Amino acid sequence: MQRKLFILLMLMLVVVVHQAAARLPQADSVGDERCFVATGNVGAVSCGHPLAAAAALQILHEGGNAVDAAIAAGFMLGVVDFSNSGIGGDGFALIYRPDGLVEAWDASVKRPRLNGNRTIVNHIGLPTVPELLLRLRRQYGSRTLATLMQPAVSAAANGFKISAYLEKTIEKTLPNIDDPAAISFLAPHGYPLRAGQILKQPFLARTLAEMARDEGRSFYRGSTAIALIADMQKHGSQYRISDLALFKTRQVKPVRRDWQNYSLFGNPPPACSIASIKLAEDLLNSRIDLHEQRPEDILATARAGRRILQARYENIAECLDDPYRFIEFADKVAVNSSGDVVEAGNTTHLCVADKNGMLVSMTLTLGSHFGTGEFSPGGFFYNNGLRNFTDAVAGYPDNYPTDAGPISTKSPIIVTRNGEPVLTIGGAGSERIVFNVGLALARYLHRPQQTDHLISSPRYFLDHRQKLIVEWQPDTSLVKTLEQWFPETTIKPGCDDYFGLLSAIIVEGSQFKALADPRRDGSCAACDLISP
Repeated sequence: MQRKLFILLMLMLVVVVHQAAARLPQADSVGDERCFVATGNVGAVSCGHPLAAAAALQILHEGGNAVDAAIAAGFMLGVVDFSNSGIGGDGFALIYRPDGLVEAWDASVKRPRLNGNRTIVNHIGLPTVPELLLRLRRQYGSRTLATLMQPAVSAAANGFKISAYLEKTIEKTLPNIDDPAAISFLAPHGYPLRAGQILKQPFLARTLAEMARDEGRSFYRGSTAIALIADMQKHGSQYRISDLALFKTRQVKPVRRDWQNYSLFGNPPPACSIASIKLAEDLLNSRIDLHEQRPEDILATARAGRRILQARYENIAECLDDPYRFIEFADKVAVNSSGDVVEAGNTTHLCVADKNGMLVSMTLTLGSHFGTGEFSPGGFFYNNGLRNFTDAVAGYPDNYPTDAGPISTKSPIIVTRNGEPVLTIGGAGSERIVFNVGLALARYLHRPQQTDHLISSPRYFLDHRQKLIVEWQPDTSLVKTLEQWFPETTIKPGCDDYFGLLSAIIVEGSQFKALADPRRDGSCAACDLISP
């Protein structure tokens, strides 16, 4: 019997999964599944939750490609990371194809079509994430939608374990929520959901299962769409059924900047990849030590980031037709203090790579934690993306196109070296996205062999009030020196939600190195294929 078993095993392809099981972890083991560095030669994923990483890895293990895996992770994040993303959200995607082409996709929210003026009267944004994921599956997918959505449907129906991060986020946000349906969902027993509790989401499970059956037809044009629009209008939205039915994710031309033998690709405005790339270029061309940073290096880096963010606020809305105009604007910007910039944005990001050379960098969001705070009959929160059309987010010229999405700090990035993909990266966390991604990108390009701490290094940020926000780190003397040198310094706890989330995968020959963020619920996974 043992000999037969040995022969059978030798005839099979054995997948060795590093740090994450190839199957979906059970709810009672989720807390043990997080991983921050993973390597393999078949595929890899880095994202905002271990269950989403496991769902993506399961698809890769079964022969799916990177887009298949990203779709599985994207739907799963809407179940387990529903404070930051979900099918009520919007997003951007960047894809490196095995033939060497890079494609960018824009699923940003649009204004209501029949809104007679440009005034934003309600912040609820159109749910566009499902259309983005469904479109990508039709374009690139190799597996059925039911297969890709099964992990998310199962997790919604059978439940998953609330994490400490989600518990904290619910606690912090509930006092600002008025919607009775949302309060009942987040505090079903009269108190906020607690870490360790199993949360089942039957309404969301039903919505996802219906979407898997009919490719989203009911969600955008059928009975579900009718119910959603009625509920959105009840909350003050001006959207109509035609807005859902006519929405299409747009394929757009990616931006590209070359540095030495590297090419940096990103999503064009209204996304902010060009701003992250510009920051990376500025840091690489400076004399700042990007790695062993002294207090003066930290201050110089933070100020460089603030200058780019000032340019983003003032000028990027003028760069829809020509994204590279932003480079000129950024070189001329005069930094000043501004008290009207929205910083309380929260998103999620996922990266996937497969053995055939396909890479994905995708940012999904509800805008703020739980979006508008209003819970739909479909079991998800609405994004507050129409808020981004306000002057608090960007300075909009009078001729800003009515069919363009609002300015967003989302910054998906893919990097090639001599035409071969070497990095996919992106982030979450409002303005910190541009700064975190830009700094990580510069560090990678400067020393591509030293990447273990690319994501986990302590963070800092100079906000729009010219206040330096520093994350706690073991080198307390460095923190104390910054406080002495720069009185406008605030120290936040280590791994504080404020500093957002980064996800990255590095390609080193035939090997993948996935890096996940210890902040929030970040996790990664990778797998090897060993032939007998």
